[in-house]
Amino acid sequence: MFRRRLTKLITIRARLSLIPIVAALLLSLAFDEAAAQTSNTEPQRPASSTSTTSTGGSQTAPPVTASAGTTTPPATTTAIPQTTAASPAVPALDRVWVREAYRLSHQHSPDQETRSSAGIGDIIVVKVDELKSLVNHAKCLTSDDHPVLVGCQKQELALYLDGREIKGLQAESGAPMPDAQTLQFHLNRGDDSDEAWADLLGAPPPFKKEFFVRPTAVSVGLKDGYALRTDVEGNAFKLVRIRYVRFFICLIGTILLTLLLLLYAKRTDLLRDSGPPPASGGERPFSLGRFQMAFWFYLVIVSFIFIWAITGALDIITAQVLALIGIGAGTALGAATIDVGKGTEASTGKFLRDILRDPETGNISFHRFQIFIWTLVLGFIFLHSVWGRLSMPEFDGTLIALMGISAGTYLGFKIPEKKT
Repeated sequence: MFRRRLTKLITIRARLSLIPIVAALLLSLAFDEAAAQTSNTEPQRPASSTSTTSTGGSQTAPPVTASAGTTTPPATTTAIPQTTAASPAVPALDRVWVREAYRLSHQHSPDQETRSSAGIGDIIVVKVDELKSLVNHAKCLTSDDHPVLVGCQKQELALYLDGREIKGLQAESGAPMPDAQTLQFHLNRGDDSDEAWADLLGAPPPFKKEFFVRPTAVSVGLKDGYALRTDVEGNAFKLVRIRYVRFFICLIGTILLTLLLLLYAKRTDLLRDSGPPPASGGERPFSLGRFQMAFWFYLVIVSFIFIWAITGALDIITAQVLALIGIGAGTALGAATIDVGKGTEASTGKFLRDILRDPETGNISFHRFQIFIWTLVLGFIFLHSVWGRLSMPEFDGTLIALMGISAGTYLGFKIPEKKT
């Protein structure tokens, strides 16, 4: 029994002694296999240069042959994306904001209403937040004053009143002062801005404060663009329509002219037919030709004064207005020439009846009535244009021709008229 146990013990020890050996063999085999795989996958540099094909942002190398003669699959490398630097851009205008507007000559005035009122001929100062962004945007510069060469076109700064661009009006030279955040504009009327000024200043409501001043929103922006955000709205700024002193001077002059015209028309022969006094006594009748000439003279004078009082403009008489004045003067001159050598009838004492009746029949004649009505119609259109658009109308050539035909018809029918 002792021998059996000894034999079993020897067998167990023999088996235990084999374990390190087996482990060493397995470890050796594992290292050999790993070394073989490494040598098979390591690419060999070919003798001649080869090209690579790029697909989808990755590069694939051609198959290479290991030293053992086995072909390994191509290795794939991922290309690193290249970042492109952003191109320079002009500053955005979302932070540009108009904060205040006032008249330059009254910037230190304690009266806020006087300080914030200006009209044509005045210089206004506009205070703008982030003005440098607006100026650089207009000049195609970045925020750091570097030029933007692609996708940008230089523009001019513009003044906007109630959302309307005042065309032809540029910021004063040296006035864009980004450090002071201010712009200056000299309010002037020009051919390009006539339409905008007519919208702003035309048709002043009578007997109201807005007849003299108009609450107006003030903003700035780029030429042919849009008005930027502004705090100058409502009563913050008032555009002067008519200056008080100029208005009362023109009003007094207009009243004096009207009174003188009416007085001389009543007490003198200013608007009466020419020729000797009537044989039957009394006054000579009123002349339709002279009335028409006086009518256009008065309308043009009063309209000229009204437009000048608001805009200060002097170049406002159009060629069509001259034509109407010429038609009136020609009608009066032609009537006086035709009446030479004819007898003079006595006045009826009524203005309308004198200028409309036929001397032979004593009834209203149509050729006189026609020229009288057309004179009133064109006069109404004339006044409407002056009041609403601050300009003398440019009548169509057809209307001028119609007025000339009416005047010619009147003179033609006047030739055979006989006066008693």
